[in-house]
Amino acid sequence: MRRRKQGMAGIFDAFVFLAIASLVSVSLLTSFVPPSPVEEERQRRVEDSLTVLLRTTVKDADGNARTLQDLLLTGRGANDSMEEEIAMTLELLLPGWEWTWSARRSGIEIAAVATSDVVPEGTVYCSIVRETLQGEAVEYRLEAWLT
Repeated sequence: MRRRKQGMAGIFDAFVFLAIASLVSVSLLTSFVPPSPVEEERQRRVEDSLTVLLRTTVKDADGNARTLQDLLLTGRGANDSMEEEIAMTLELLLPGWEWTWSARRSGIEIAAVATSDVVPEGTVYCSIVRETLQGEAVEYRLEAWLT
């Protein structure tokens, strides 16, 4: 009788192990499924839009034309006219999309522009560019979703 219980316990342990191994295998396989071509195109569009935005020429406080990226890297935040230019540029690059854009230096937000204060549930495409200047980390972030 004793030997039979140990045999049943061994079989039970084997079934539990196989069940757990199956769940882990399925979850790993589903996490490595490549995105659909439509999702890849939308993600690429958001990434390209952030790249174009950062290279957009805006006027600084002295009236000189500089790229947005240079202005934010050198320590100046966005003023109202720059925020309007950011909004117009993203509206041209992402028509029919809602978005939020922000720039942070060492974790502190130095500029933010958004079409909506609330990011909805569902698919949100995100692009982040990080740079370091004189030991300070600067992060530019664009989150966009279709309406």
